[in-house]
Amino acid sequence: MNPLDLAQQLAQRFAGRADEADRKGKLPPEDIQDLQNSDYPALNVPKELGGYGLSMRDSVAAQLELAQGSTSTALVAGMHMHVMAHNAEIREWDDNFYKQLCQEIIRDGALVNSVASEPKLGSPSRGGSFQTYAELIEEERQWRVNGHKTWTTGSPYLTYMLVKLSVQGGNGIMVIRKGTPGLRIEQTWGDALSLRASDSHDVYFDDVVVPYENLIQQVEGRGPSNLWFPMVMAATYLGAGFAARTAVIQFALERVPTALGRPIATLPKIQRQIGEIDVALQAARS
Repeated sequence: MNPLDLAQQLAQRFAGRADEADRKGKLPPEDIQDLQNSDYPALNVPKELGGYGLSMRDSVAAQLELAQGSTSTALVAGMHMHVMAHNAEIREWDDNFYKQLCQEIIRDGALVNSVASEPKLGSPSRGGSFQTYAELIEEERQWRVNGHKTWTTGSPYLTYMLVKLSVQGGNGIMVIRKGTPGLRIEQTWGDALSLRASDSHDVYFDDVVVPYENLIQQVEGRGPSNLWFPMVMAATYLGAGFAARTAVIQFALERVPTALGRPIATLPKIQRQIGEIDVALQAARS
């Protein structure tokens, strides 16, 4: 299926659950099931590994459509998208893990996200050291991970967390699979001001033991810039804007005050305001 058509189809399914999900502050499992049963997670898997190898332009267009159904669910998909697309370009992860991950995405709809932000550090984009750390258990050739991460979008449904942490005097990325003993998700997100159904909860690592090979990358400094992140996120949030515009128009068409006797959509002031919204959205889209 064409990726744009796929995004529109998924958006229609998500839309029917979006309002209730936002009120409850909980991501619908049905959204994740629909997402994983589709090809959407494989859009940014390279063609030579069985995926679509979608360009940034087409990825952004698909994400813009998806977000108009449920921006919260689209945020989960967008986090997976930018992580996979960025590594498809730079190929800095361990090659064996990357190929295995791509197979799981194609076969099972596996979802990943980069787990970086911390309570004291905030966003690592500004520099600083991670308090989450891994120490080597030399006799067992394993790592022991301890720490606390925040704003982990889609955390209950992630197949793999790509945890950025302090290791061996520097920074690295450790793969931790869902269900690993000691990995704990604390539901802290449901009362957020927006995107309440994105399940962007806190994650704790309490003596989590993982194999030695799960350290898939050691990072020098901040590492290469990920240009996919701002583009995919901008498309996601712009999708929310287009969905809001659609809702406003629907309200204006249906709202008939008794004092007016006709829909408020017929009023020049309302038409002008909606026109101004359109101008802003189309400018952002361009």
